[in-house]
Amino acid sequence: MKKINLIILLLFFIHTNAQQKDSSLLISYTGQFNSLFGRGEDHRPYKALLHVQGDQSLFTMKPLYSNSEQNNSTMVDLQIDSLFTVYKDLESNSLLFEFMDMDQRSHYYADTLYPMNWVITNDKKIVNGIECIKAITQFKGREYIAWYDSTTQISNGPWKLGGLPGLIHEAYDKEQHWHFIINTISKENRFDFSYHRELMKRPIKGYPAYAADVKKLFSAIEGMIAAQQTGDCLTCETKSTLKINTWEPIY
Repeated sequence: MKKINLIILLLFFIHTNAQQKDSSLLISYTGQFNSLFGRGEDHRPYKALLHVQGDQSLFTMKPLYSNSEQNNSTMVDLQIDSLFTVYKDLESNSLLFEFMDMDQRSHYYADTLYPMNWVITNDKKIVNGIECIKAITQFKGREYIAWYDSTTQISNGPWKLGGLPGLIHEAYDKEQHWHFIINTISKENRFDFSYHRELMKRPIKGYPAYAADVKKLFSAIEGMIAAQQTGDCLTCETKSTLKINTWEPIY
């Protein structure tokens, strides 16, 4: 009888685990992002989606409305960064993030999956009716605070954040330049990760290559602006300014 019960228990575990692998969730976040972090204040509302299916997930972040006209028309505001699209694959311990160049061409780079060392605190608070636990980490020059739900067995969260024993319901950096909170969690039909799985089979450059490519791009833009400003500028009212800043360090 004990042997039969053990077999039944094993079959139940296999069935439950298969269901978890096949389950697909759509987690929506709302929040804000200061695109002028380190240079000024320009907090704009954003919506983010996290598609989770088994060990795979895809995070995308988009503004809720188009960029307004800049107060300083001579300033170049670059929306180039690693914040907007992140693919994670826990099974292969891999992470890809998207970078859009000035011609809106898409490039993918690899990064380390969940290298952050979290400090889990005793602090708790209710986030959208769910009791969450506070965790803190230092990651690539910034301090991040996350509030996660330990009852949800999904070790994931917005952007590159994750690796906690539960789903991150709220996350932000210490300066509050980037702040997202879960809006809804719903089931969805199986999400198609085939495009990103195919990317994983190709040679993908790592984070150092991303930093080098961004530096080259910024250098080219600085050169173009400098060329436009050569000559007699006694009658010029202002000069175009290029303020280079990236969310993650590229030095």
